Amino acid sequence: MVKNSLPFFLLIILFNAFNVSNALGQENRYVVYFTDKNNSTYSLDTPNEFLSGKAIQRREKNNVAITESDLPVNLSYIQQVEGVGAKVFYASKWLNAALVEVNESKIAEIEGLATVDKVELVAPGALVQSRLAAGTK
Repeated sequence: MVKNSLPFFLLIILFNAFNVSNALGQENRYVVYFTDKNNSTYSLDTPNEFLSGKAIQRREKNNVAITESDLPVNLSYIQQVEGVGAKVFYASKWLNAALVEVNESKIAEIEGLATVDKVELVAPGALVQSRLAAGTK
């Protein structure tokens, strides 16, 4: 579980490393935690829709149950956050959260969504996406 959340945390560290400034009205990165995984389009009865065959075999071999934490983040929850104006970079099914970039002025609206548990600022300041997208090091 911790091993699979590593990319999520690496993204947070990477965004913090490139942080230059925190100008007023600038977009920041936040982790948006969701309340639940209700009304998911996936079911624990069909794990092959969201887990690889190898993952299922490993779990069977080690007697590890497939639980709700294995379900992907509810897509409609992510779409609600995007609808406020946030750009979603990554979703973590084990944390039931998404790393987003959005203007600080939109946070209250995101926090007001019934599907959102809490929002945490993780990387204030300068935009990073264009440097990453361009492949510069």
